[in-house]
Amino acid sequence: METLVSDGYAVTYEDAAFGSDIMSVADSFGGAGIGVFEDASNPARVSRPRFTPGSNREQNFNSNQIADTRYSFDVVVNGPMRSMVRARTMNWNSGGGAYELEQVYTAYAGASFSTAKVRFSRFAPRRAGAAFGAGIRKHVGETLFYQEGGMVVSAAPEAIRNPDDREAVQNELTVAYAGSAMVVRDKYRPRYVYVPDFQGNHAFRIKPTPDWTFEYLIAAGWSEGAVLKTAEEFRDYVVTTAREYNAPVRVGGARMEQKTN
Repeated sequence: METLVSDGYAVTYEDAAFGSDIMSVADSFGGAGIGVFEDASNPARVSRPRFTPGSNREQNFNSNQIADTRYSFDVVVNGPMRSMVRARTMNWNSGGGAYELEQVYTAYAGASFSTAKVRFSRFAPRRAGAAFGAGIRKHVGETLFYQEGGMVVSAAPEAIRNPDDREAVQNELTVAYAGSAMVVRDKYRPRYVYVPDFQGNHAFRIKPTPDWTFEYLIAAGWSEGAVLKTAEEFRDYVVTTAREYNAPVRVGGARMEQKTN
């Protein structure tokens, strides 16, 4: 993170074999991010782990691993059908509260989405009315926006740089669209909030649950992919996926029977 350059991609510092991002993140929510809405008088203002009173604003990240927010990451499962990563956020002091949490992300084979389970182990806002937050960046030049309930989709044409062009002398390639989406389960009664700070983000405000947990889904697509080649196809995919996500198959009960001759 300390090698980010002004274009938000850090392409000139990346190993070309790893490819390149297709969306500038910088200080935005990017493809997905969490936060806490602490100020009831300003419902669009959100606190985030990376941006605390002690953060290094020039680097868009925390100042150090001792006095500021720190993180840890573990691979839980890495299999042919799904992979899971656990991300922990610790020592997060926003100036308006103190928090610690873990997120478990699951990616699925053959799918264009991942799911996340968030569990706060510490949730101590100083003001009443604080709420969980989660969101994605509003794509620059957004040409497709769709929001319904706990679902939001954002897409726009995107300028892509060749990761092999270390000197940045080649022209950028503009693709027809790159899109991202977030779905927060309906059972949490998420409320959509547009966050103009941090370059503009589509977010959801979620009332804290008794066990300090909530779940969300993230999805992505672009015109150069093997599937979902248009923004409209991507939107429809998210709508269908959201419907399934909010109505998972549940086993109510089972009884074993044995046939004897």
